[in-house]
Amino acid sequence: MFNQFVLWTLFLAPWVLLIFINQQVVKRYLPAALFGALIITIVFQIADNFNWWVIKENIFILNVVTPFVYGAFLVGTVIILALTFQRFWLFIMVNLVIDAILSFVISPWFERIGLYQLQEMNAWGVYALTTIIAIFIYVYQKWQSSVFQ
Repeated sequence: MFNQFVLWTLFLAPWVLLIFINQQVVKRYLPAALFGALIITIVFQIADNFNWWVIKENIFILNVVTPFVYGAFLVGTVIILALTFQRFWLFIMVNLVIDAILSFVISPWFERIGLYQLQEMNAWGVYALTTIIAIFIYVYQKWQSSVFQ
């Protein structure tokens, strides 16, 4: 029951934050966040095939991808881009810190409570993967900004 609460909270609660953000900012950065969610969805499919991790508990509407991707990650990406875009090194530093917290603090806690288990990938692999994805998101946002201005 606690795990389901955590999963649904990670899925739904972050969306409330978008109410307090200027809607023009959300419109500007949401496509890049969706692009990142798409990349992570593909990574989760690859991870399932290569046994990088096993999802032990999930919400009923998702199978291989955790609700974190479509909640906390997606909204967090909008917020990070809103605060750091156009300052690449700040974007990278913020992502390195957040990715470290995810990989070395939150991920072990998720494992401890039984949400998933790392198998063929360790915390450093998750850290590298999330950092690379962040760079792809930044490049996509940079491209999108140049095309739609």
